[in-house]
Amino acid sequence: MTLQERLIQTPLPLNTESFCRLMDLGRYYVDKTLLIKSLIDSGSDMFLFTRPRRFGKTLNMSMVQTFFEKPCDGNDTSHYFKNLKIWQCGEKYTSEQGKRPVIALSFKDIKCGNYDDALNEIRKVIALEYKRHNE
Repeated sequence: MTLQERLIQTPLPLNTESFCRLMDLGRYYVDKTLLIKSLIDSGSDMFLFTRPRRFGKTLNMSMVQTFFEKPCDGNDTSHYFKNLKIWQCGEKYTSEQGKRPVIALSFKDIKCGNYDDALNEIRKVIALEYKRHNE
C-alpha cells in the first residue's frame, strides 16, 4: 500500500479524547509520549495542564493516565506504547508504566447556569474518581 493510499484510508481522530480508543481504532496519532519522559524527569508529584481550548489537553491527560495508571481490570496497557517514542527512552521510563494510581479530573463537560449547580457537578466528578480508586 502506498503512502497516499494509507493517508486516504486512515480516518482522522476527530473528537477522540481517549488515548486507548484512538490507538485501538488505528487513527492518526502525533506521538506526544515524550511528555511522559518530561514528567518523569521533572521529579514533581503533581502537574497542572493548561492550554487554550482544542489543544489536546484531554487526550494528553488520557495518554498520561494510560501510561502511569495501574490497570483496574488487570489488563496490561504497555502494548499501546511499544511503538511510540517513550518506549525507546529506556528502562528508566518503561519501568514506570502501569505502576501508580492516577487521579485525573476534567471539568470540561460541566456546563451549568449557576454556581451551586456547577459545584454539585464538580462534586460528582470527584466522587466518581474517588470510587475508581478502591485503595
